[in-house]
Amino acid sequence: MTTGPHVSNFDQSVDEGVEELLAQGGWVPHAAMDHWGKVRRDEDGVYREEVWRYNVPVETMEAPTLSALMVVVNEKYGYD
Repeated sequence: MTTGPHVSNFDQSVDEGVEELLAQGGWVPHAAMDHWGKVRRDEDGVYREEVWRYNVPVETMEAPTLSALMVVVNEKYGYD
């Protein structure tokens, strides 16, 4: 179970406070059925997600916005 601010594929949501936490250098989980991700925003303002499948990191993906990052990751790894 994920607690605290997070991104979820369950209802395609981004919790309140996520953008602020990422801007402060923190990270948030991206919970999905077929993958899990660790989302962060780098100093250059680019959003990056380290995507994990079956307890193994498989790829780091990036996008200019958090919503664009969700689309990029979900297009490849699934919206469930």
